[in-house]
Amino acid sequence: MGGSSALCINTSFNTDDETPTPLMCTTGIISLDYKTEKTGEIIFESGIIPSSSDVNTYCANSAFKDPANCSSLIDQKSLRELLMERCVGKPECMLNNLGRFIDTSTKSNPLTMRECFSKDASLFIQVGCMLPEDDLQTRKELELAFGCFAVFVTLFVINYLDFV
Repeated sequence: MGGSSALCINTSFNTDDETPTPLMCTTGIISLDYKTEKTGEIIFESGIIPSSSDVNTYCANSAFKDPANCSSLIDQKSLRELLMERCVGKPECMLNNLGRFIDTSTKSNPLTMRECFSKDASLFIQVGCMLPEDDLQTRKELELAFGCFAVFVTLFVINYLDFV
């Protein structure tokens, strides 16, 4: 029933930790459990796009090659807990200091440093934006009313033209 969508933010590691990153749905509220209609997969995903990636606007770990396995460095559980606390059920929220969810203990590895933590690497977070059940019901009722009105107008015009 239209209106639900996926939302993705990309942010650089070079931003100030105190500068908030907005996470805003244009329609609906933030959900971490929203699933795609085609595959049934949960939309919530996060990862690190390595510096060697040709495109840095991906929002799925399966969309790019990750030679240093950068996305495994994210503490998914803690990030999910933060999103549940601050964002779920709201149309927007502000996130800051996202670097705290990255395991930096592997910084001694040169490949990991170059791929995962350089200025060209970026962090992405994808969430679902869902319409609340009440809004869906209201939309269905409005669509039904507009449909009935359109049929009525069409029949009225046809009837009028028959008598003219």
